[in-house]
Amino acid sequence: MRRYQELIDAHIDPEIRGVYNAVSKAGGDMTQVNGDSIYPVLNMLNTKTLVVEMGVGMRITQSYGDQLIMGILSVLSHLGMLAEPAPEVKQPVVSTDGSVAFINADASGFFMPQVRHGDFVKKGQLVGFIADSLNGVTKEELCSPVDGMVFTLREYPVVNEGSLIARILGGIEP
Repeated sequence: MRRYQELIDAHIDPEIRGVYNAVSKAGGDMTQVNGDSIYPVLNMLNTKTLVVEMGVGMRITQSYGDQLIMGILSVLSHLGMLAEPAPEVKQPVVSTDGSVAFINADASGFFMPQVRHGDFVKKGQLVGFIADSLNGVTKEELCSPVDGMVFTLREYPVVNEGSLIARILGGIEP
């Protein structure tokens, strides 16, 4: 995946890089791009494209919407399309060395998180567990493979074997 990310990064227009920074400051995440995404294809065709992933799957909240709108307004200001100054946005957490650890389910059932999105975790700390949907027995405990920040956490409880549960950004401290 890192090789593909480096290839994609080599084709990103510098203006899009500035847009990326503006959206990142509003909480967006563009550290990983799915190989099936149309994003790299459009960028290679010199079509300005931006993919925004907020890191909390299957959940839309008022806070999420507000954060995304502030990011969009910041981008519009950055591109000179907004008459007013860019709104205040928080500073991003950006992965520059690719030290992202993935936690995937080895069992199917209900995922019960024990941490929250944005929490800092230690290596070996319980991130959550998967319970059997019929009897509630724990089928799998999912622990962080690294010290770092939880920047993706599954919200939808039903999981299948192989489902992405969490991504931990290593190499940063609270």
